[in-house]
Amino acid sequence: MEGIATYGTYYPHVVKSPELYIKRREGVRELLAKLREKGKKLFMLTNSHYDYCDVIMSYAFGKDWKKLFDLCITCGKKPNFFKNQSGAFYRVKETEPLFCGEEAKAPLELNNDYLTGNYKGLEMTFEKALGRTNLKYAYLGDNYMGDCYWTAKLPNWDGIAVVEELSNFFLIP
Repeated sequence: MEGIATYGTYYPHVVKSPELYIKRREGVRELLAKLREKGKKLFMLTNSHYDYCDVIMSYAFGKDWKKLFDLCITCGKKPNFFKNQSGAFYRVKETEPLFCGEEAKAPLELNNDYLTGNYKGLEMTFEKALGRTNLKYAYLGDNYMGDCYWTAKLPNWDGIAVVEELSNFFLIP
């Protein structure tokens, strides 16, 4: 955590006082746990660095947040993650300066952390884990171009925009 806690002017503040920047949403952790209990495969994909992601997710969902997901992919390089079918995955290695360990070939091992990659490798991983092909994917994101536009162009994927600012417009509680 030492690296991110001293990088720039933004990250040190978030690391020191995440409660000032992150809004916990009661019920989201429980929803993710219920989905896992029902056999749904969940992955977390972010463009953020591994250590920053860990700070945010630990504050939002607790130190054991990784058990809510089958795969965690950081430094995802979206939208290229969804446009490129051959981007390499790398295992997270916490002792390396940029957390980048050896290259990992798809299908990936579940319950591990990875850097970068591509949607085809992700699909291959879940197809192997579930023993079937032609799976359906719902991807929730907060950036229309990086998350939703490109996923909506993929077969079997739905991109779903999570835009909190619209909740007042649609009167969603």
